[in-house]
Amino acid sequence: MKGLLIKDLKLMKNQKSFFMVMAVVGLIFLITWDAPCFAISYITMMFSMFAITSFSYDEFDNGAVYLFTLPFSRKTYVREKYLFGLLTCLVALAVSTVLAVGASVIKGQPVDLVTIGATGLSSITICVLFLSIAFPIEIKFGVEKGRIGFIVIMAVFFLGFYLVMKLTQDGELMGVLNLIRKVEQLSGAVIVLGLCISWCVVGLTSMKISICFLERKEW
Repeated sequence: MKGLLIKDLKLMKNQKSFFMVMAVVGLIFLITWDAPCFAISYITMMFSMFAITSFSYDEFDNGAVYLFTLPFSRKTYVREKYLFGLLTCLVALAVSTVLAVGASVIKGQPVDLVTIGATGLSSITICVLFLSIAFPIEIKFGVEKGRIGFIVIMAVFFLGFYLVMKLTQDGELMGVLNLIRKVEQLSGAVIVLGLCISWCVVGLTSMKISICFLERKEW
């Protein structure tokens, strides 16, 4: 697994121009926007996308055929991808948070640690859902078809989310509103613990599905 991580990190290093552009855009948001929350979410989500694009590099010019002749199992390959995606998210979140706090201090604005913490948790939650959906699709259908399938699934997901929010605003889903109010009454520690458990359940379920897909895949 260590060798696979080094491989993806070196591939990531080759894309330094892309990350520099994303970093500059993130810094612009930090400088021009009073609230740093959007910049934190933007940087975290954009950097996490490289975990998906790493599949493209592995399959480029039939590279996967050679890659899987090396002494590691397909299960190890899948686990490394999830670990790499998690590390990318956490590092991007840590760096963007430090930059956001620093920008707020320089501009003389109060640092709202509660809002920044909530933004970090929501960013990680979105990234976990994003990668947990994308990884099995990329492995099952390949890079090109996987992108189309992922776009369709995400469109359905956001449409369903929009409909739920619309019905909630119209007062037709009072149960959802009551659930949201109960969550708001919980302590921060309980919310964090619940999110961590949810991340583990979603991530491990997605990982098992990805392993099954990859073990059946042939090149």
